[in-house]
Amino acid sequence: MINKDIFNLNSSVKYDIIVSNPPYIAAAETKALLKNKIVSDPYISLNGGADGLDFYRLFRNVCLKNLKEDGFMIFEHGINQRDGIAQIFDKKTFDIETFDDLSKIDRVIIVKRIH
Repeated sequence: MINKDIFNLNSSVKYDIIVSNPPYIAAAETKALLKNKIVSDPYISLNGGADGLDFYRLFRNVCLKNLKEDGFMIFEHGINQRDGIAQIFDKKTFDIETFDDLSKIDRVIIVKRIH
């Protein structure tokens, strides 16, 4: 296993699998969760930007540079973000498979790079 800051990855190595549990909570909701002491995680580990999808927009480019063709990215996402993430990973370049958690809430996306 290799632990790296994926956004500062300067490597000629292409990876078969990249797994992430990224920050995906919208900024306003993150502030409310912390203010009301509902969570105690650091702000940076929760905040996914205005709509919670900032990480996925950046991650698409990381995938294109660092993932082998036919390689996989597996990551968690927030409730009702599945469609927005699917739009970021276009169907010409990626295949997407989705999974719900044990409570039947949309939660995981597997992206396969096809081109």
